[in-house]
Amino acid sequence: MEIRRLSLSDYQKYKIEIINMMEEIYASNFAISVSESKKIASEKVENLEKYLDDGSAILIGCIKDGNLIAFAWLYVHKHFGEKRVHINQIAVSSSFQGNGIGKKLMLEVEKEATRIAADALDLFVMESNDVAIKLYDGLNFETEKRYMIKKLKVNK
Repeated sequence: MEIRRLSLSDYQKYKIEIINMMEEIYASNFAISVSESKKIASEKVENLEKYLDDGSAILIGCIKDGNLIAFAWLYVHKHFGEKRVHINQIAVSSSFQGNGIGKKLMLEVEKEATRIAADALDLFVMESNDVAIKLYDGLNFETEKRYMIKKLKVNK
C-alpha cells in the first residue's frame, strides 16, 4: 500500500474510483437518493479536475495493488491570518473501511500540511458521522465552531 500526493494524470487514471467513493460517502452520510449522490459526485469531481489543473487543489491517494482505495482532497486558505489546509473531502472505499486506512491517510495529510508550512488543518464533519468524529478526536482535532441549521417547513 502506498500513500502519496497524486498528480493530474493520476487523477485522470483514478477518476472512476474517486467518483465511486464520493457517491458512497454522499449516499451514506446525507439523506439523499443514489441518483442525487451520483449527480453531486460527478459535479464535484469535474471541479476537482479544474482545481488540480490550476494548482489550487491537493489530492492525496492511497493505492493498493494498482487501485485507488482512499483519497483526501485538500486546499490551502487563510483563516484570520493563519495559513490552513482545509480537508475538503476524505473517502475510503467501503471495501477497505475499518482497517486504519483513514488514519494513515490523515497522517499523510498532516505531513503534506507541514511540508507547505501550514499553521493548521481544518474540516467539516457531519454530527451524525460518529466514525469520522472518533477518528478526528483520536488525531487531536478540536471543535472550533459549529455549523447549525434550522429546517423550515415550506408550502409546496
